[in-house]
Amino acid sequence: MVKWMLKQCRVDTMSLARQSGVDPITAYILALRGYRTSQSIQNFIQPEMKSLADPLSMADMDAGTNLILSAIENGYKIAVFGDYDADGIMSTVILYKIIQALGGIVTYYIPQRETEGYGLNNEAILHLQTEEQVQVLLTCDNGISALSQIEYAKELGLQVIVLDHHQVAFVLDEETEEKKYLLPAADAVIDTKRFDCNYPFKMHCAAGLAYIFAQVLASKANADWQLWKEEFLVFAAIASVCDMVDLVGENRAIVKSGLELLPQIDNIGLRSLLQAIGLIGKKITTYHIGFMIGPCINASGRLEIANMAVELFLTANDEKAKELAQQLVELNNYRKEITAVGAEMVLQKIAEEHLENDKIIVVYHPEIHESVTGIIAGRVKEKFHRPAIVFAGTKEIVRGSGRSVEVYDLFEGILQCRSYLTVFGGHPMAAGLSMPLENLEAFRQQINELCLVTEEQLEPQLRIDCQIPLEKVNLAMAQRLRVLEPYGKNNAIPIFADKNILLAKISLLGQNQQVVKLTCHAGGRNNHIDIVAFNKRNSIENMICNHWSKEDWNRLLQGKPPGIRLDVVYSIEENFYNNRSFLQIKLIDTRPAFLHNREKR
Repeated sequence: MVKWMLKQCRVDTMSLARQSGVDPITAYILALRGYRTSQSIQNFIQPEMKSLADPLSMADMDAGTNLILSAIENGYKIAVFGDYDADGIMSTVILYKIIQALGGIVTYYIPQRETEGYGLNNEAILHLQTEEQVQVLLTCDNGISALSQIEYAKELGLQVIVLDHHQVAFVLDEETEEKKYLLPAADAVIDTKRFDCNYPFKMHCAAGLAYIFAQVLASKANADWQLWKEEFLVFAAIASVCDMVDLVGENRAIVKSGLELLPQIDNIGLRSLLQAIGLIGKKITTYHIGFMIGPCINASGRLEIANMAVELFLTANDEKAKELAQQLVELNNYRKEITAVGAEMVLQKIAEEHLENDKIIVVYHPEIHESVTGIIAGRVKEKFHRPAIVFAGTKEIVRGSGRSVEVYDLFEGILQCRSYLTVFGGHPMAAGLSMPLENLEAFRQQINELCLVTEEQLEPQLRIDCQIPLEKVNLAMAQRLRVLEPYGKNNAIPIFADKNILLAKISLLGQNQQVVKLTCHAGGRNNHIDIVAFNKRNSIENMICNHWSKEDWNRLLQGKPPGIRLDVVYSIEENFYNNRSFLQIKLIDTRPAFLHNREKR
């Protein structure tokens, strides 16, 4: 069972609300998140792109942009070497378009997931240098860990600029146990996670860095940045949401501004994609990016070749854009099918091998598609609330993706076991890696042995912002809370709780009746309020049948309440339908009220 934790705040939020011009509940939530002055609250509510730090304070930004401008001036061919996920695709598009617009000779290269895997590889570097006569290699969303590959590129005579946002690899000094960071031997290495980078904001995705890089290039070339600013900002916003970077500080400014621009952006490919998934004319939120737009962009890199998505955003041909957009939608639908099948197979394998109690779940299944290992790892993590790494592949080298929980730095954990690996890279919360199949079991044992996280730390927790009685929830409150948008990592939608709620009725909705509507008494038996629970029918039905009875469940379905009381955790939002707004309360978790009150029924 998930442990509920009510956050506490000792700030005078009534005074803070008056000073900041927000309502007390919003002020309380912002204070919980560290915004405890009127100025910090205003900066959060109205982030401005002009508040981004001096880009030239970023290590090697000056050198890297000078190298590209010099290459353009000298007619050198530049290759943008990207990645096959949404962040890699968007950063590739940004860099390709700005270099081309400034008169550069440019190509791009996206490795194929199944045959090449993540990041730089020597075969691709040799191909670019010999077959395409590339003289300058610009990596984006990869490169920081490609030490040997960049050394090889330099041996071939290439100039190399790394533009990456992943963690920098390190080794521990045996005597002092201090970290010795390992930077690739490129001509310029731009990564805010460098130990010696003075840029104050460290959490951009690759496309966010590409946006800044493009701005510096345009400025140095005396070009009109306004020609590309809005389009590139939208691309960076999409990538920031899809790559799940923290939506605070400069990322919040990028995403908030990008979301406002997205509906009217004139990129033919992006508009075709919005049309194909039914978002033209609708208010687009981070939800739509994360669960509709992003998965379609990712689908090409997962199942075909990521060039399809890059070409979609580069094309100026209307018919080609519509065709590519439709292909991405169809690929994403197929991706959903193989993910569902793969997840079932992996969960069965975990049960068969009794892996569910490992601190780090490491599981290999040869029959699942390599492209969906990250999605499946995320599902395993959610189910067991512990880090998970899922491997696939039938060749000698297997490839995996990992997803972690807040208390465990997955990148450092994998780094401690790098002797087993061929390629790896990532963040504290997500990583990709490859290794010989014969190393897999030793890797699983070592990463678990070295994990210092306790079982208590791995217990799932639900952190509640504040307790608000349901009868006080209304549409106006949901509208006031919208100043906290856009929601995402490190700026989650606020969650509230109420206890001892009397159930009046349960309704089952949706095609498969998996949506549950809980009609509750609020402020008296004659007042009702509805809470909607998505994909929770089984858990709610089992709870009521186990703690009460099947007959009580049936009585609730018939609108004959048996006196059941629940504690609920919920979120609220303003929803829109047929140009009308309405309040929607979403159930996050629930439990019998007597468990909290320690009363036996």
